[in-house]
Amino acid sequence: MQVAPDLKTCKVYISVLGDKKEKEDTIAGLKNAAGYARRCLAQSLNLRNTPELRFILDESIEYGIEMSKKIDALTGGKEEE
Repeated sequence: MQVAPDLKTCKVYISVLGDKKEKEDTIAGLKNAAGYARRCLAQSLNLRNTPELRFILDESIEYGIEMSKKIDALTGGKEEE
């Protein structure tokens, strides 16, 4: 999560393991619920401005899993001792 210095925007990075449609549906659902989440934040935080939430797909975990599989394939699944 990254919050802008002026606290007006907040980038929320999320990971979704699934196919392209599941990722798109998840992002769309979160964008639809952004107003509700922002209201909940406003009620629990004592800030002058409640940041606007922007949901961004983070594929780093999926990339890491893919790289791990490739490394395992190259090494034959053997770990060094």
